[in-house]
Amino acid sequence: MVYKRAALLVLLCFFAGLLGGIVSSRTVVHAETAPKILLAEEFRVVDAQGQKWGAFGVGPDGLPYLVLYDQHGRLLWSARHPTPRVQPAK
Repeated sequence: MVYKRAALLVLLCFFAGLLGGIVSSRTVVHAETAPKILLAEEFRVVDAQGQKWGAFGVGPDGLPYLVLYDQHGRLLWSARHPTPRVQPAK
C-alpha cells in the first residue's frame, strides 16, 4: 500500500513537472538590442558595494585619462595623454 502511494506521488510529480515545462517553454522574453555606440564623458568601474576601482574619460582640459584605485580608494595608477589631439567631428 505504501509503495503504491509513493509510486502515485512520483508519477504525479513527474507529470506536474512535465506540464510546467511545457507551459513555461511557451513564454518567450526578448531582450532589447544593445546599442552600437555608447557615448559618455567618463566611464567608472565600481564593485557591487559602489566602491570605485577605475575610471576612463576626458578631463576638463580635453585630455584623455585612465586611472586605477586600490581597495582603499586611493590612486594606484594613472595615465594621461601628454598633448591634446582634437579632431573635428565628421
